[in-house]
Amino acid sequence: MYSESGATIALREAHLTALYTGSIGNKLKMKRMKKIACLLAFSLILSNLFAQNLQDWGKYESVKKEAIQRIDKYRKGTIKIKAVLPNQKLAANSIVSIKLKRHEFKFGAVVGQSFATSPYRDIYRKNFLKYFNASGFGLALKPKRVGSKQEELAATITMPWFKDNNVYVRGHTLTWEGKRFFSRENSAIYNDPSLSNKEKGKKLVTSASNHFYHAIPKWDVRCWDVSNEPIANNDINNLFPDTNTHVQWFKLADSLRTLYNKKHIKLYQNDYQIISSISKKAASRPAKYRDILDDQIAQGAPIDGIGFQSRIKTGMIAPDTIYKRLCDFDRYNLPYQATEFEIRDDLKKYVYSDEERKLITEYMMVMYLSHPKVEGFWHWTFADKRPNEVLDYPLFNYDGTPKVTGLKWIDLMEGFFNTDLILTTDENGEVNFRGYYGSYEVEMDNEGEQLVGLFELDSMKKAPSVQTVILKK
Repeated sequence: MYSESGATIALREAHLTALYTGSIGNKLKMKRMKKIACLLAFSLILSNLFAQNLQDWGKYESVKKEAIQRIDKYRKGTIKIKAVLPNQKLAANSIVSIKLKRHEFKFGAVVGQSFATSPYRDIYRKNFLKYFNASGFGLALKPKRVGSKQEELAATITMPWFKDNNVYVRGHTLTWEGKRFFSRENSAIYNDPSLSNKEKGKKLVTSASNHFYHAIPKWDVRCWDVSNEPIANNDINNLFPDTNTHVQWFKLADSLRTLYNKKHIKLYQNDYQIISSISKKAASRPAKYRDILDDQIAQGAPIDGIGFQSRIKTGMIAPDTIYKRLCDFDRYNLPYQATEFEIRDDLKKYVYSDEERKLITEYMMVMYLSHPKVEGFWHWTFADKRPNEVLDYPLFNYDGTPKVTGLKWIDLMEGFFNTDLILTTDENGEVNFRGYYGSYEVEMDNEGEQLVGLFELDSMKKAPSVQTVILKK
């Protein structure tokens, strides 16, 4: 399955031994107060315009209004820029275009083999760079299963492109303890009648750890799902009555990120039907997830973030429910990521109308963005995988044209989630505005020449009172 040098094998065994023994605007002379009043009024107008870009939420309009206020508070900042011409003169009393080019918040889509191999690859990439800044892979980075080899080969093509374009990549996943997800080798161990549970467990831990030593050094990701779906998938853990293997997986990942000089990688727990649960059967899952997190953290698992898969099935979900469930995890003081959002039909239980798909997409994206601990929102399936395959849940068709959810995503990214302004600098070449945190481009026409400058509106950095932007041809 994986080829290893003797040194790697010895290193792995040493780490496992250590871990399992517990060691490890244009009026030029306005007064200051009038300027501020105008700016506030302009901000209010913009806020109302943004709200008009969203759908009518009916009985949840008050929920939407509160979410918009939180988004303005947590996801936007006010900045003053001074535009300077190439000749070092001020761009005074000039009309400028200010556009958000890249969000600080992570808007992601998970890709597969077709992203590298499809004849429509160039269309995929163009769409991706326009509407996304984060990604991940469906199968390619998981422990090896039937069909995943070609996915991994395709990922070796896509990953350098992601890196060249500064795309934040999630790693999914280092372990998946459900027996139906085992490799052939691990299935053989698990089903070997000659082995005791203790013997099976020891062999499976050793075998499953191989993927950590393979994946962590190989893939240039920013975070890893370490233990995937621990509520339902515990078939290795269940072989150990006195040991929590999920905790040990986190400790192993932590030791390896240090060993391979990748301490920047964040380690996530990830599970499904937590924020997005609809059925009565899933009602207990959020509390179960908190119990698991409590136990793992108490046992020293170095968990850096909480993943919520966020897939929607079998009905509608209320936007206030989404937000409340997110708040129920605030006591951990950890960042959140929506890791696998999509809306899936169930032909026997519920088939979504186009309008329902658009409304749910807006609910989910707006409510997640409104919570300050959420760092990113990933749609699970970017496009159909094959030319004759027409699925209900991806964002795009195989030819790169958007499906209903994709159209809604684009609409939000070009509307409510966008900052695109036409303003006028004052006599000092300065202009104030409020917008989403991220990377910006300012553009102006100077006697027939188009001049462009770049700047950042960063939530984590205290900006200078005036940020100078040098305009260039």
